Amino acid sequence: MLHFTLPLPHLLACLNWLIAHHDALRSSAHLLGGNAAAKRVERLIDAASRQTTASRLFMAELDWLHGLLTLQNVGNSDSIEALCFGGIDPESPVVWEICLLSEALAEQIAAVRAEAQRVRAAA
Repeated sequence: MLHFTLPLPHLLACLNWLIAHHDALRSSAHLLGGNAAAKRVERLIDAASRQTTASRLFMAELDWLHGLLTLQNVGNSDSIEALCFGGIDPESPVVWEICLLSEALAEQIAAVRAEAQRVRAAA
């Protein structure tokens, strides 16, 4: 008999959201953190396709991405994020897109965390 675990609804919604916004997330990561950040987003989205639970590593990667999109490390003048951010025109439409992505990602993360907490409490 074949057994497999289906992701919980909010986790599945988050995975679908990541896949649907793959190009925008990758481009934003590249703009805000260079090639290494873009590759990290690629690995995150690739891993998302195999997630059945909200593992600590997966959640940490989502938090990293949210931190990148919300300019968490821009204040550190030695960071690649500060260097990349300095080259962005604040009037560029991409800034608005990054803001929308960061807000939507925050909602996805919150929903997955709440769902995982409910599951742990019920167990």
